[in-house]
This record gives sequence, C-alpha cells and structure tokens, in this order.
Amino acid sequence: MSLFPKPFTIERVSRALVRGTYVDGTPVQLTFQGTVQPLSGEDIANLEPASRSIGKVWIRTTSVLRKRIDGSLEKADVLIHDGRRWEVIDNMNFDNGLIPHHKYLAEYRGKA
Repeated sequence: MSLFPKPFTIERVSRALVRGTYVDGTPVQLTFQGTVQPLSGEDIANLEPASRSIGKVWIRTTSVLRKRIDGSLEKADVLIHDGRRWEVIDNMNFDNGLIPHHKYLAEYRGKA
C-alpha cells in the first residue's frame, strides 16, 4: 500500500431472498482509502495466457472488500475508477509489520 492513500469508490450490491429467489438490491456506492495501480509487466506475465488480454488493476487498502467467489450468493464489489468498472476477483493479505493491508486484483468490466 502507498504511504499516500487516496479515496476510491466501490459499488456494492446486496442480495435478498424474495419468494424463494435471490434478487439484487439497489447498488450502493462506498468510499474507501487506498491506491489503485496497474499491473506490472511481470504481474501480467505470471497470469494464465487466456486472461492476459483482460485489463486488471491492483487495489491496496486496509479495508475489507468483497471478492468474486464462484457459486456464492454474495456479489463481488466493483471499483469505479477513471470512468471504468473493475470487478474485485482475488485478494492477498499483507502483514509485513510496516503497513498491513489487503491487495486485491480487479478485472475490467466496461465503462461506468
């Protein structure tokens, strides 16, 4: 994480069980502190070949975000950044004693 975090916006959708079917609620926009950065060339080279062509960014923050989990009823958070939407797909926790934080991987989902 950066020593100089900035605000970023996350869109979060909750789901509710209505008459036996899960339906999406109204999206809520939340503001968190952290940094949004593109992947490095080395990061991209380490991705599976099929996913290298989809844009991705790192989100570093001390906040807990919802990531995509296949088969889960909970929807992943979506980062709104520079007029684009990025779905949070994975995370790694860092606790190196200097700046403990979460490092999330988000994937491009289109224009906001």
